[in-house]
Amino acid sequence: KYENPIGNGSRAYLPPVNQFARNAIAQRYGVEVPSDGSFWDWLETHPELEVFFTEGGKKALSLLSQGFIAISLYGVNGGYRTKDGQDNTVPAYLIRDVLRVAVPGRRIVLAFDQDAKEKTRIKVSKALFKFSRLLEHCRCWVRVAIWDGKYGKGVDDLIAKMGIDAWEVAYAK
Repeated sequence: KYENPIGNGSRAYLPPVNQFARNAIAQRYGVEVPSDGSFWDWLETHPELEVFFTEGGKKALSLLSQGFIAISLYGVNGGYRTKDGQDNTVPAYLIRDVLRVAVPGRRIVLAFDQDAKEKTRIKVSKALFKFSRLLEHCRCWVRVAIWDGKYGKGVDDLIAKMGIDAWEVAYAK
């Protein structure tokens, strides 16, 4: 289970992006990615590049290794907060790490787990709706990637079990 360190507040996992991943991103998007410096600072200056949000570090790393720019949150509702912590009583707002990339015109794909339990799917669906609306308020273009959970609950499982082509199909839909 992925949990944010105590006292760290609500943060995204922005892993170091190694040269292999930078090369894969450069090839996928047809851009020149610098080999040094903070990848995430560089990304802020490139709103034309699509960003993927997922949950859990391994999932983000699996997408990064395939050339997709992926940021991990600590769950589907980890990208936003409310002032009193209650999702339905106070207007929600995006966390600082999400705001870094939520710029007008940015394409964002939400690629969260495909849960089997109906109750969980309903909660996730509500959180996806709220998160996507907050991103759209920042004038981002938002899509949600879905796939059959029997082939892998998370995007990392999907890629490991079915190969990158299965992810490419889910992403294209």
